[in-house]
Amino acid sequence: MKTEKTSDEWAEAYGETVIFKELSDKQDRIWRLQTGDPDVVRRVRRKKGYKQVAWPEWGFIWIFRTTFKNRRNAIRALARILDTETFWEKKRALVAARDDSKNDGVAS
Repeated sequence: MKTEKTSDEWAEAYGETVIFKELSDKQDRIWRLQTGDPDVVRRVRRKKGYKQVAWPEWGFIWIFRTTFKNRRNAIRALARILDTETFWEKKRALVAARDDSKNDGVAS
């Protein structure tokens, strides 16, 4: 018998939800939101300004396109969608949710 996966199980199985610039050009205002979480997909589909540009065929990754004037707006948008704290990850040049479970409960 099949059981429904929880939101956390989907995120763990299919990756994190992130927003990143489509091009590295500073003038480019187009950003992409990538997620494997069906709850996030439902929330994003209800929002104005997000267009779905990729559908999952073999996996569970959805990609949406939107525009932001600056990186701060992208951080705020992802925080509102996920209802959690987000940050700019400089090494990978994307906005991601802060995952405290990797710290094993130790505050940094």
